[in-house]
Amino acid sequence: MSGEMSYEEFIEAMPRMLEAFRRRRKRLGRDPFRGYMPSAIDFVRRARSVEEALEVIEYLERRGEISKDEADRLRKKLREGSIEALGPRRSYGVYLRHAVSDE
Repeated sequence: MSGEMSYEEFIEAMPRMLEAFRRRRKRLGRDPFRGYMPSAIDFVRRARSVEEALEVIEYLERRGEISKDEADRLRKKLREGSIEALGPRRSYGVYLRHAVSDE
């Protein structure tokens, strides 16, 4: 058994949960991050250490998502400062918390 169910099975099995999702969706309105593409700095700011941030930069450079110049600039900034040199660390769920906040 795969644990998956069809939409119809979900509606039948969990009508209250479905209604809660629908109410919440109406309250939230439009997704404020629809179409948002995180920058290299957004990814680096999730790192827990300078070493981890350097790995992220290397990965983005290797994939061609940032140029060598941009990667070098980010590395220099990290080495001269600390992990917070690019801004405060972004914790898990930061975008979700922002999307559902009343602000």
